[in-house]
Amino acid sequence: MDQVMPWWSGSSESWMDSPRPGWVRPWPTGLNGSPERLIVDLSGMLFCGSAGIGALIQARAKAVGQATEFVLVCSRLVSRPLELAGLLDLFTVRGSVQDVLERLSPE
Repeated sequence: MDQVMPWWSGSSESWMDSPRPGWVRPWPTGLNGSPERLIVDLSGMLFCGSAGIGALIQARAKAVGQATEFVLVCSRLVSRPLELAGLLDLFTVRGSVQDVLERLSPE
């Protein structure tokens, strides 16, 4: 079963980099068990800095360890820093949750 998780605390248009402890979590809260696929929706994110990138890498590593596919839904505002850091190829990136779900549904 797929789970779509909003992953940050704050408004739908947020920055994923903050010195406040606990603001960027290394694993989405409310996750039940080990889903087949985790769709992390960061489509409203305006910025992803080093703390956000670190959290994404940690979450992906945990997902891989649980045999959970980690799909990142984001705009270029999030994917570009990953690309510049040479990390984009670690992630399955899609532009919308709808795009992910359409690719999964049988034709």
